[in-house]
Amino acid sequence: FNGGTNDSSDKAGIPVGTITEDFDDERDLSTFCGGFEEIISMLKEAYPNATIVYSRAHIMDRRDYKTQLIYGEEAIKMCKKWDIGYADIFEESDLNTYLDRYLPYTMITEEFPSGDMVHPTYEGYKLFYIPYIEDAFYKAYKN
Repeated sequence: FNGGTNDSSDKAGIPVGTITEDFDDERDLSTFCGGFEEIISMLKEAYPNATIVYSRAHIMDRRDYKTQLIYGEEAIKMCKKWDIGYADIFEESDLNTYLDRYLPYTMITEEFPSGDMVHPTYEGYKLFYIPYIEDAFYKAYKN
C-alpha cells in the first residue's frame, strides 16, 4: 500500500499529527499519522497472515520538499513500529522530478506536457518503483 502524497499537498491541509505510543491508543483520524496507523491496524486485523509492504513515493516537484520529507519519515517510523515492510522510493530510488530529466517517467497531461511530476508511467514504475517494492516484499516475507 502507499499513502501520504495527497496528504502532504498544500491543497489537502492535513496536519501530520503524532504517532501513538501504544498499538491500542486512540488515533486522531483527522491527521496523517492517525489515519496511517488506522490503515495499518485495519490491514493487520483483516489480513493477519499477509506480508504487508508500504511504498513511500518518489521526490515530487509538485509537493513541498520539506513536507514530503516529514510525512515520509513519519510513515517509515510507523512501519517500523507496526513491523510493516517498506520500500523507501523517496530515499533509495533516483526518481526526483525536481530534475527535468526524470519528467518523461511521469504521465503526460494537457496541463503538464513534459510530465506531471507525480504519477509514474509504466517505464517509471518499472525502473524506479518495482525493484524496490520487490526487494522490500522479499525482506518482509522472510521475517
